[in-house]
Amino acid sequence: MTEATPVPSPSAADTPIPQDVQARRADILRIGNRAAAAVQEANRQRGIANWYSLRGRMVNDAVSAASGK
Repeated sequence: MTEATPVPSPSAADTPIPQDVQARRADILRIGNRAAAAVQEANRQRGIANWYSLRGRMVNDAVSAASGK
């Protein structure tokens, strides 16, 4: 008796995303990016540092005398 090879079920990665969903996702991402950029700029104008994680290290965009910015 031989066992049949199981047929893999389709995964989420194999399922195409409908165009309307992709368009809505792009709209939401654009709105979020614009909002984040506006808040970052407002922070800079107020002298508040924006913090980011780059390669696992926390860095900020504050102007310092040591950096010469």
